[in-house]
Amino acid sequence: MKKLIPLILVLTLVLTSCGTSKTGTDSADYKDVQEYNTVYSGEITTLNYLVTASTAEFSLAANFVDTLIDFDRYGVVTPCLATSWEESDDGLTWTLQIREGVKWYTHTGEEYADVTAHDWVDAAKYLLNPENESRTANIFYSVIENAEEYYNGEIDDFEQVGVKALGDYELQYK
Repeated sequence: MKKLIPLILVLTLVLTSCGTSKTGTDSADYKDVQEYNTVYSGEITTLNYLVTASTAEFSLAANFVDTLIDFDRYGVVTPCLATSWEESDDGLTWTLQIREGVKWYTHTGEEYADVTAHDWVDAAKYLLNPENESRTANIFYSVIENAEEYYNGEIDDFEQVGVKALGDYELQYK
């Protein structure tokens, strides 16, 4: 019986992929379609990746946002929005150069603003605000200087937290 259930699941997936399309498959039919379809193991309750702890929601966000660094198909770290980075001799401070010319867009596709290092500082402030109920703030404050103290209200000056925009396109984590 234990071997039968996986076999039934595989056959179900194979059979559903054999169905025919009810519409034409000419590439011209899809040129204006901006739709993303996928299957997730859990219900998606938010698109805000700064507050979620759900694997399904993180997986979805990975398709919508760029990160500072990325991994290629072999697991090798590659630049994404950070063009380069340096680690301090003690390994506790990382300074990243942010790609210039990247834009924020509204939901209607209108160019909104430049992406700058200040955006990551603002994201850290949002993440470390208990009112936003981030379920992943603990991951962030476990590696960023004074982040947990700020989150817990022990310090109230965000300048003491180890996230700084050293310029519009230079970001530092400590």
